[in-house]
This record gives sequence, structure tokens and C-alpha cells, in this order.
Amino acid sequence: MNELSLPDYNRVSSNSQIGFVERCQQVAARYFSHAELRPSQREVLELLQSKKNVLAMMPTGSGKTLLYALPALVWPEALVVVLSPLIALMRDQVLRLSTAGVNCVLFTSEQTEEERRLAFTTVRSGQALIVFVSPERFVMPSFQKLFWDKKPDMIVVDEAHCVVSWGHGFRPEYQLLEPYIRSLNPAHLLALTATASQQSRTTIKEHVFAVPAEVTEYLREPLANNIFVFSQRVYSEDQKREELLRILKKKTFSKCIVYFSKRDSCELMAKELRTHDIHAVAYHAGLPKNERSSTQNYLNKTTKPTVICATQAFGMGIDLPDVDVVVVFGYPANLEELFQMFGRAGRRGNAAEAHLVWSGADPKKRQFQFEIGFPNRAKLDELMRCLEPFWQTDGSDSIQTKETLKKLLTRLGHKPEKEFEGFFAALRYLGVCVPLPLHSNVLQIQLDSKQSLDALLLDLPQTMTQRRSFLDTLVRSLALGDGSRRKKNGICMTFSLRFLQDSLGWSEEQIHKVLEHYRGKWNYQLFPWAQLFDSFSFVSDLAPRRLKLITWARHRSHFFESLSEIDRFANAKRCRLIQARDFFLGRLGGAAADPKAGLCGRCDLCVQTKFARSQFPK
Repeated sequence: MNELSLPDYNRVSSNSQIGFVERCQQVAARYFSHAELRPSQREVLELLQSKKNVLAMMPTGSGKTLLYALPALVWPEALVVVLSPLIALMRDQVLRLSTAGVNCVLFTSEQTEEERRLAFTTVRSGQALIVFVSPERFVMPSFQKLFWDKKPDMIVVDEAHCVVSWGHGFRPEYQLLEPYIRSLNPAHLLALTATASQQSRTTIKEHVFAVPAEVTEYLREPLANNIFVFSQRVYSEDQKREELLRILKKKTFSKCIVYFSKRDSCELMAKELRTHDIHAVAYHAGLPKNERSSTQNYLNKTTKPTVICATQAFGMGIDLPDVDVVVVFGYPANLEELFQMFGRAGRRGNAAEAHLVWSGADPKKRQFQFEIGFPNRAKLDELMRCLEPFWQTDGSDSIQTKETLKKLLTRLGHKPEKEFEGFFAALRYLGVCVPLPLHSNVLQIQLDSKQSLDALLLDLPQTMTQRRSFLDTLVRSLALGDGSRRKKNGICMTFSLRFLQDSLGWSEEQIHKVLEHYRGKWNYQLFPWAQLFDSFSFVSDLAPRRLKLITWARHRSHFFESLSEIDRFANAKRCRLIQARDFFLGRLGGAAADPKAGLCGRCDLCVQTKFARSQFPK
């Protein structure tokens, strides 16, 4: 990563008597060529100046990046940490901000060790204004250590709807953020999203903010007013493809995104469109990294009309301004996902179209997928009762294989090949099991109540010896709940050796040396990674986990409501967007529409109604 010289912002911020928002306006004009901040940007910046905790829901393309870039430039010696879900999104934001002269660094899994060391050095030296990081790396001890001496002025959770949509499944770190953020105690905490219903906002606040009741919400419609929406019901998969071709051939566009739920559908449709002389490319996470990168670079540069056949994450937060049409092929998982995809059209401010093309089979498919992905409370309760005989009776955790759980599901009459991931996501959400890390040996330590880590620390000299460093890391991890839990008769901790190496900056041999000192004093086991392939750590004390079944039932109910809301949107009789506003903003959300006509003017139903009325003047 190239070093960038920092612009002198002190002349704008320190020597002026004007207010914070006005200083932000000056910086926006000078370095981002924005003559005026948008009203919504000004309002959120005003909130950030006076409030510590803010959750802002603003439509895609409304300039959310400036809400943390401008404070980073205006606040003296500020450091802003941005939690972002996708590497492509982080790289896009770093490129845009670096071009404007803002020194940024990012931490990703794709970095070489040398690139990571350079990023650490840039942050420690105080040169970085904004740090981009994924939730998975944010919770790593080495990253947390970066801020032991200099706390971040602001932490931003970008695309905060991922806390809800991904946190219960394949990105569990999203639901573990709150204690890590609290430990850094930033002066300001901002969560940003384009779509979040009232229940989703409640979940975001619970998993991001230490005191949800103290969060100030800033809410706007989830869709910009230059996007016109359509819902087309067809009666077969063939008719879906025919409708897609009709939309593409009748509309002149620079770029069109067609969203599919499956990766192979993206590639098959891209091939089919090319047979109709429509230039099309496929983009999804299953493509080789170099192919994804070259495709994204091509899409940023080409002026040729192009259809992008993609899965849902494509376009999240990425500034692809010339998308004129979005087509969602079949039902997505919920209404929030649908509006995320719709919102990627029209970022230039031009009139754009967003289409939902669906058949009568789509609601049934999504209902079936929902039941598999979100097992109900009765099924989970039955599973947890059957788990009890499998685990240890001494209060320690038990390491089991994936096959063990699959066999149990089979005995209960389930189909593991289809239902396993849903059950495991639920058990992980409840805190019953934790997946063991790949390519890392695992250390399990059990201490009785007389061997508390705090007491052990008191016995050590105050100088930072290796043993003190090791125990101090365990104490910090215990406080955050990292791989550890308290038992009636002590503490049980399960760590990956890679986690400890990252925490301490040590080799595995140094860790073994400290453990050797405690041989015979501690009850610990070291499990080789090869022995633990496809294994999980399960807790044996299931009673407190059952209490969380109520939370799971609420979580499941929210997803079902959002899925059902697609049906109401797709089958609306009067106005689709007013119906959606009610879901996102509550009943007052419809106030922006004409109260007499009850029309948004931007959906197919309203356009048809206005056209019909114009034929019969008073």
C-alpha cells in the first residue's frame, strides 16, 4: 500500500470559529468537490456532534461514506475505524478516499504478511485517518491491541443490516461485536444501513451498542425517489426468462444488474443472454479471486451496455453509478434484501427502474428454504434435550465432530444433507456450539475455582514476563467471552493456538514453554488440528442456553415477517412503496405520499392509476 502525504486540515478545522457541520461542508467542497452537503448528511453530522450513539438508515447512494470521512478530517488527530462486510467494498472505499487525499488503511484476509505489517505501522505512527476492517479481523486480539494506547474517536458499522441477515449464520462475528466495541470505548459509534425494519434496528442496537436505549435513530425511506419499482408475476421459469429479455430489450441502459439466489444461475443466464446478443458477465463469490477482480475492474471502466448476472452481495456499497436497471429474478430471502438490491440502481440521480420478476412457485420455495434455515423452537428444544447425554458431566466443554450431530439429526427424523446448516446456525446463535478454527491446533484449559486467573496473576512479578503476558491474554479473553465460559467449579476455555499466537505475537514453541510450566497444575489438553477436522466445541450446560430460545423465536419471527412482506409488496393492490414504508418506518412512513391520492407515484400501480385518471378528467 502506498504511503500518502496527509493534507493540512488544521487550517480548516482549528483556526476557524465556524461550527462542526460548516467545517465539514468546507472540507467536502475542497476535497470531494461537493458544493453543498445534502440535507440528510447535514442532519446526521449534527447528530454525531451532539450524540455518542447514532443509527442512520438512509437510501443507497445518499453519500453515507462522507458521514465518517468528514469527521475523520475535521476532528483533530481523529482516528475512525470502519467495520465493513466485503473486501471489494473496502477496496472501493479506500480507492475513492485515497484519491481525495485521505490516508486510509485496510486489513483483509487477502493481504500478505508484509502488507499487514505496513498497515499496522501506518496506524501506530498516527498517519492513518480511517481504518477499514472486517468483523472477523476486528475481533482478533492483534487488531484490538492496536488501540490499547490510542482509542478510536469513532467506530462505524457499515452495512449494519448484515448484523441481522448474516450474524445468525455464516458471519457469527457480527453478533459478537458489542463487547469488543465497548472495550475500545469510542467517543462516537455510528451504524449505517439502507434497509432495516423496526425489529432489525432493535437487533442491530442489541449487538452493536452497549446501551440500546441511548441510541438515536435517523430514518429515511429505504429507496431513493428516482427509482421506479415494478412487480411482474409470471407462471413458469421459462416465462421469467422471457420477461427478463423483454425488460432488457425495451429499455436503454448503461448497466443492468440481474440478481439470482444461486451462483450457477448467474453463469447460466449470462451465457443465455449472450446468445441473444446481449453483452453479459457473471459475478459471484465462487469465481476465482483474479477473475472477480478483473470483472470488477472491467465494470468500473467499460462504457459498453452490460448486464451483470450476480448474487445478492454484488454492489453492496460499491460506487457503480451507471446502473439504470435492476432485476431481481425470483423472491429473495426478505423485503430488506429486496430493497438493498433495488437501491443499487440510479446512483447518478437519473430515473432508474427496479423489477421483481416472480412466479407462483417462488413464495413456496422461499417458505421451504425458510423452514430449513430457521428451525422452530420445538425442534431446537427437542434437539437440545437429545444432546445432553453426549456431553461431559464435569461441566467442561466437549469437542465433537460434525458427523455426530448429523447422526443425531437423522435419528430425530431430519435430513442432515439439507437441514444441518440451519440447525448448526441456530445452535451457534444460542451459544451451544462453536466451530473450531481451520488449520490450527486447539488448546483446552480447565481451572478450578481456587485457580482463578486473577489469583494466578497476583502471584507473578509486575514486570511483563512471558507467563504474565500469557495469563493477561487469557484474562482479557475471558472478559470478552472469547472461547471461554465460567463453570460452577471454575473456568473452561477453548482456544486455537493461532488465536493465542495472534494475541501474543509468539511462536507456537513459546506457548508450549509457558504451558510446560503449568504442567501438573492445570488440567489442559492440546488437540492436533488434523484430529479436529470438521469438529465443534459443544457446551454441556444447556440450561441457560434454553433461555435464549425465546430470543431465537423472536429472531425467527422477524425473518418470517420480512419474508411475508415480500408477498404483500408483490401482490399490493394500491401502492407498493407506501406498503413498504409501513414496514420500514411504521405507519407514519406513508406520510411522504400525497395524503389525498395515497399514491407514491413511483411504482407500477401508481403509474397505472394516474394514467387511468388522466383519461377521465373532471
